[in-house]
Amino acid sequence: MRSLVDDQLKERVDMMKELVETLDLHEREQLGLINDIATGLFDDEVVSWSRVVTLHAFCGYLARHCEEQAGAVFIDSADDIARLLAGIVVNRLGLWIVANGGWRAFEKQFPGLCMFEMSGVWKGMILLGLLAGALFVFYSSVRFMSGSSLF
Repeated sequence: MRSLVDDQLKERVDMMKELVETLDLHEREQLGLINDIATGLFDDEVVSWSRVVTLHAFCGYLARHCEEQAGAVFIDSADDIARLLAGIVVNRLGLWIVANGGWRAFEKQFPGLCMFEMSGVWKGMILLGLLAGALFVFYSSVRFMSGSSLF
């Protein structure tokens, strides 16, 4: 998701900047406009993964914008935006996500972009790391038992 959101931000940063400037947010309570934007985005009852990603990208851009603002009005606004986004995803998009295979379907649709996909190489590296850690613990135990210092 993060890769897709980053791509979306790179491609549409000007559009998102204009939208944020149009919103002209001056008070924290105005962050509720995110619900209006989501309603407009999904008013035609057409939901797609690309629209879900676009909503996440916009909320990310808005959170960054609010954090960069100098006034105390927007302190911790990223948390507020995250809560609003979570509410939209759960209440408005939740049934669609479940009906369309859930987040696993999202991962399958964008397999090369999912950061936590466990390929054979990553599994091997994790196993190698665990083995090295176990050997270090074993070696440290033996050195400790024999009474000599580790270093």
